[in-house]
Amino acid sequence: MAASTSRILLLARKCTLSAIRKKAFLTPGVIGCQTHVANLTSVRSKPIQRMKPWPYEKWGYGFLTQFIDDTRKRFNDNTKVILVEGNIGVGKTEFAKKIAELFDMRYFPDIQMDDIFTIPWSGFDLRELDEQLPWNLQCFDLKDFLTIDPKQHPDKVLCLTKTQYRMYQERYRNYTNALAHLLNTGQGVVLDRSVFGEVAIVDALYKMGYFRKEGFKFLQELRKYSICELWKPHLVIYLDAPVSMVQEKIKKKNKPLEVSSPILNNEEFLKAIEDNYKGNFLPYMRKYAEVLSYDLTEMPDMDIVVEELEELDLVEPPMEEYDKDDRFNDWHHEQNFDLNGYRVDVTNADKFVVRYMGIPEPFECPELRIMGDDTDTYRKVVSEDSRVKYLKGYNPKITSIWRLMLKL
Repeated sequence: MAASTSRILLLARKCTLSAIRKKAFLTPGVIGCQTHVANLTSVRSKPIQRMKPWPYEKWGYGFLTQFIDDTRKRFNDNTKVILVEGNIGVGKTEFAKKIAELFDMRYFPDIQMDDIFTIPWSGFDLRELDEQLPWNLQCFDLKDFLTIDPKQHPDKVLCLTKTQYRMYQERYRNYTNALAHLLNTGQGVVLDRSVFGEVAIVDALYKMGYFRKEGFKFLQELRKYSICELWKPHLVIYLDAPVSMVQEKIKKKNKPLEVSSPILNNEEFLKAIEDNYKGNFLPYMRKYAEVLSYDLTEMPDMDIVVEELEELDLVEPPMEEYDKDDRFNDWHHEQNFDLNGYRVDVTNADKFVVRYMGIPEPFECPELRIMGDDTDTYRKVVSEDSRVKYLKGYNPKITSIWRLMLKL
């Protein structure tokens, strides 16, 4: 009788510790403190069944809506966030698309540098106004990055700081949109590079002289105060390739600007990205997510990759590792209100991004600010341009005043 009582007390103690650590993922049909093991399921194994998605893109999701549509009931084994990371040109896009297809997830492509110069509501490309602006106000796009040597034009490459600032904002928004899709539909998401992996590129660019110390410090602070608000992914897949293989893949693509680019032909730059991934990014992510690395020189067949992914437990880390990391902690919420509240936040992506991008650009970084006479020039050429000034549907040159009045 005493032995039986001791076993019951020991079990109760384990249950209590599990709850305190927020490691218990309690779901309907799971009794007591039984661990819910949810392995990824590929479409080859069985069809993936989900509830009808909540039309969040049309109706949004607000405080009152959470009483109509609960978040947790949408979750299934494949309700996971997967990141595919790796050096430039190693095949992240194709791999991420394939994983998304095999596990019936939604693929979110990486933000491209050229995309951030297009006004979303009008489709106008800001680079069309570059000829009317001094060089320090012009858009520093992918072509500039690939062709301008920082050693020959140290002042001009500093314009990349402002571009990288915008890239971070858009990658932050992209990851927020991915979270919103997952929480509103239950469908897992796969991202090709992300706001988390961007740190490897930024640190390498600083090493190559593209940022001044003050600009680099600002980008670091922006990341520090904003990245913590995003729930970490469940799985990070790193595609590992030696620098020689990266350069070979770039040449194989045979894009003229990339093949002749001084930065992409610089082994030091590509090696710096690799070192940052392995030395900083991957160790950081291992604290919060499962991390897999595949050597592209010995890449296994996709069937083997699928089998390995299906064997992963992306809900609970092993018991002996409870005190070593915080893997999957962001996703362990005993109260539905926590899940619903975060869903409200990320569904309103514009407000969410603005809220955590509120760090003012420092005065010691003129490459991030428009100052002096440049302010008047930028206003006349860019801000007052009707394709930039007016939101979609409010341009009086396109929409009549009567239509505008009907919207009031």
